[in-house]
Amino acid sequence: MGYQTGNITLADGRFFEDVIIVGGCITKVRGQADIPFDGVDVVKIEITGRRWDWDE
Repeated sequence: MGYQTGNITLADGRFFEDVIIVGGCITKVRGQADIPFDGVDVVKIEITGRRWDWDE
């Protein structure tokens, strides 16, 4: 697969489902053109292992 999928929780309480993580770096957030947060704001990463539908 080459990537992992997960959910991200930020310190301010925002939650992002279905993010792509490659080599320990968040590279894409579903529904977002860019990553809408800074890495220092992440308080929890939950690996879900869901397959990403690249056509969505």
